[in-house]
Amino acid sequence: MITDNQVQEALDWMIQNEDALAEAKAAYHDLDRFSKTIKAELMSNISSNMSVAARETEALANKKYKTHLENLRTAEKDYLELEYKMDHNKLICQLWQTISANK
Repeated sequence: MITDNQVQEALDWMIQNEDALAEAKAAYHDLDRFSKTIKAELMSNISSNMSVAARETEALANKKYKTHLENLRTAEKDYLELEYKMDHNKLICQLWQTISANK
């Protein structure tokens, strides 16, 4: 059974973390959109005597790009953790609402 206290804790958590969720989502999407820019910059620094496919391979293997991908992964993890926790707390409130309506 879901208690009133659990519902209040869920609501409090959602209110306290809504800004953090928005920030995490924005950070993830910013990094995701920046991926093509980093790749293009790296490719432009590689000799034009190489084929486009070869320059792309070099860019994707570059340490700067790998670091970017690690940062993107971390940002996605942070965002998803908050999003799943928000969904979990919403579910608690929805279940409580259904149980209360059925009483």
